[in-house]
Amino acid sequence: VGGACVSQCLVFQNFNLVWEIGGVFTPPALRRKGYAKKVVNAAIRYLRLRNRLPRYQFEAANQGSRALAESVGLNHVLTVDRFKI
Repeated sequence: VGGACVSQCLVFQNFNLVWEIGGVFTPPALRRKGYAKKVVNAAIRYLRLRNRLPRYQFEAANQGSRALAESVGLNHVLTVDRFKI
């Protein structure tokens, strides 16, 4: 926006052809404008063009991130619970 980066994410190899999409961040004042969706869609396109499998993780409490994943057509396949000792 106006030459400034307003949303970002990163991709990194997890295992073989599976690559993570993570570190999605948009400043609070700029959220809910579709910027995160654009960068996640760009990451998915980048990975698919290279025959890599995109994977996106989010914490259960982060409903915004879950809604973002669903809005780009990703399917929920796993829930991980963490236990404190």
